[in-house]
Amino acid sequence: TEIGRFFEFLRAEGLLSSARIIITSDHGEEFSDHGSFYHFATPYQEVLHVPLIFRGQGIAAGRRVEAPVSLVDIAPTILAWAGVSAPSEMDGLDLTPLLGQARTETAAKALQKRLNTRLQHGEATGNSQWESKIPGQVPVFTSILKGPFKLVHRSLDEEVALYDLSTDPKENTDIAAQNPEITQTLRSAMASRKAEFAERTVENNRIDLDPAEVERLRALGYL
Repeated sequence: TEIGRFFEFLRAEGLLSSARIIITSDHGEEFSDHGSFYHFATPYQEVLHVPLIFRGQGIAAGRRVEAPVSLVDIAPTILAWAGVSAPSEMDGLDLTPLLGQARTETAAKALQKRLNTRLQHGEATGNSQWESKIPGQVPVFTSILKGPFKLVHRSLDEEVALYDLSTDPKENTDIAAQNPEITQTLRSAMASRKAEFAERTVENNRIDLDPAEVERLRALGYL
């Protein structure tokens, strides 16, 4: 495999012992788990829950982190490894306290608390594109996660569903009716974020691509 070739290259060049390697994915895949296929129609866990593996110097072997981390945490973590401060406007948290062999319990517990109490937003951008072409015909899904609780919103009928991922990781049982306070809190946070983005919308934000860029996108299957 290509990953195997990459590791062989690092080993041959004498870099493997000092390298820090991150393995992840941009998304999962839908196989009608919630009625859709591909990977851009819904923000359920089959799409959002991806591997995130850290390996290398200073990283404890075999450690498993249960807290809800995110791909946005990768950049701040890499910057911390390089001794560079993350810009204040950058999303994400430095995961180093959870990874190192010499971690302190105080730092690890503080980070765990932040991870479990922060909000994580998910958007299904594929249906958003269809919505712009045939308004009111395609549901646009968004989600918000806090700790184990995840709210999924459907645009066509403004319906929401609440799931407890700690007991229902496949999101089969909607518990919104049994948890109105949690549901309303997450729904309000989702609405606030949507309003914030609406205020920041910039008109005439089209990007012109040159022929070479168009061909590269076509080769990747995006055109």
